Amino acid sequence: MEYRLGSTDWLPSLGRVAGLKRLAVVGAGAEANALAVEKLRSLVPGATVAGLPGEGWNDDVETAAVRWLAEQQPQLVLLGLGMPLQESVLQRRLGTLPPAIYCTVGGAIEQLAGIQKLAPRWLGRLGLEWAWRLLLHPRRVAYRVFGEPWVLLWLLARRRFRRTA
Repeated sequence: MEYRLGSTDWLPSLGRVAGLKRLAVVGAGAEANALAVEKLRSLVPGATVAGLPGEGWNDDVETAAVRWLAEQQPQLVLLGLGMPLQESVLQRRLGTLPPAIYCTVGGAIEQLAGIQKLAPRWLGRLGLEWAWRLLLHPRRVAYRVFGEPWVLLWLLARRRFRRTA
């Protein structure tokens, strides 16, 4: 890969976005969330940056998060609950969330906080960032790397056979 643009590539540039005054960070643990909020406050001087950790996410926490976002009225929301939860939350709640730009950023909150180490750029260019993450967090990443592709293959094959039957 010659060029790649992940969340950690564009987050440091948020200070150059004209008119960005209210940000919300939803997800990660309490420590990572607080550190990411502080980092964003330094990156976007003068902006209000609020955070809500995503530990123990369930229906009650989700409902409280929707209320919290309605109170905060952010312009930009960084949603880092991990895949596929963060995408499911947006799909379920988009009609009840306040107007904003919602960005699913996965582990970028922990990376922005300095808790999770970024892969060397050369690994990203080779398409091997997954190997770095697997080495650092085997329990967290192993199923995503080794299991999910087979599940996807099974689902696609099943869909294909149903269409031809």
